This record gives sequence, C-alpha cells and structure tokens, in this order.
Amino acid sequence: VLDGSFQKNSPDVYYFQNEVNFVRGVHNIFPEYYAGFLAQYCLPLVYPDSGINGILYIKRISAKPFLNHGWFDRKHYYSYGSDIEAKVHVFRITIPVNIGFRIGYCPTTDNTFASFLFSIDI
Repeated sequence: VLDGSFQKNSPDVYYFQNEVNFVRGVHNIFPEYYAGFLAQYCLPLVYPDSGINGILYIKRISAKPFLNHGWFDRKHYYSYGSDIEAKVHVFRITIPVNIGFRIGYCPTTDNTFASFLFSIDI
C-alpha cells in the first residue's frame, strides 16, 4: 500500500484527523497544513486452517510492516512498526473477523505505541 495525503484546516473549521491518514503514533497535534506518506506491505506468515471445534477457525496470520512520514505545519514526524493480524471465523459465522495488534515507534517524539486492532469484512 502506498498512500499520499494532504489536508488544510482553518482556525474556524477543523476537520477531524481521521479524514486523512496522519502519522501513526502521533496524537494531539492539530496542524493548519498536513502532508503525509504511508508505505505498508502485507506479508502472509502462515495459513493454519485450523481451529477450536465450532468456536474459532483461524484462516490466516499476517504481518503488515509500515513506515509513515508526515509534515505537520512543516514539522516532520515519522514512525515505523508492524501490525500482526489474524483472519478468523467465530462460531461458524461466514463473515470473517480480523483481530490483531499494532506496535510501533516514533523517533521524533521518542514514543513507543501499541494498539488493539479489530475489523469485520462485510
């Protein structure tokens, strides 16, 4: 995945920070101008195709290393890290669920961050 983004805010109107992808791990910064770049690769690690009888079926486990660069009003921030995700089916429901975690580091702020990931493929 390669993603480039730009956002301009004004003091009168602030757009939510989730309209464009800000640098992961950088929070509570509200720039007037933001420009950013994301590079991410999805690397399948294993296809276990196994599970617990009728409760949980694990389809795939993958790693998604990433690198973010962003300029918040000309101040440069960047971060890198990886997402580890598993695509599973719960209680034999045919719609898959993605669960996992993200861990990364932002050298500009000397901040290590982690978060829980959850999504449903519809």
